[in-house]
Amino acid sequence: MTARRVSRGASQSYGGRDLSSRSGRRGLLLIRRGRARFSETFNYDLATGHQPISNEDGTVWIVFNGEIYNYQELREFLKTKGHSFKTNTDTEVIVHLYEEFGENCVEKLRGMFAFAIWNDREKTLFIARDRVGIKPLYYWISDKCVVFGSEIKAILADPEVKAEVAPEMIDRFLTFYYVPGEETLFRNIFKLARVIV
Repeated sequence: MTARRVSRGASQSYGGRDLSSRSGRRGLLLIRRGRARFSETFNYDLATGHQPISNEDGTVWIVFNGEIYNYQELREFLKTKGHSFKTNTDTEVIVHLYEEFGENCVEKLRGMFAFAIWNDREKTLFIARDRVGIKPLYYWISDKCVVFGSEIKAILADPEVKAEVAPEMIDRFLTFYYVPGEETLFRNIFKLARVIV
């Protein structure tokens, strides 16, 4: 997994968080109290924006893949609310937007994205992707942990994940050249649906 992280350009790994149950509306995944393993930290690694990025006091953390087109406007709004910024990245804007609006932060974002936010105060992991579903986000959940990434191969690199093909999905793939819905060609590995706002 580390080699995949490096080849994807991510700067840091992040893991060992607690998770156990999931809930939330379509396109969002909220997990409470158990263990999360981030199988990859997403793609952007700007000079001032090594991931994961946190809020001011280190209680909210994010890994992010994508681009937020209106982040500068949102940044100015967040500054008026008292937030301070360590970087000039769109990633950090999402962290502070989450602090202001919680799960509804996705309604303010214009762009293509997939991200995961760990809230250390509430011990929750919030995962979302954009409305159109441009940026993929795959996940696998067991009774012990959740593993997620922007590519299935990152999830399959985790030693707890078994690469079991789902034969019932092969006909869908051959018909449509992809697997529609939230299923994938692998058992127990799912695509997070696009955000429905």
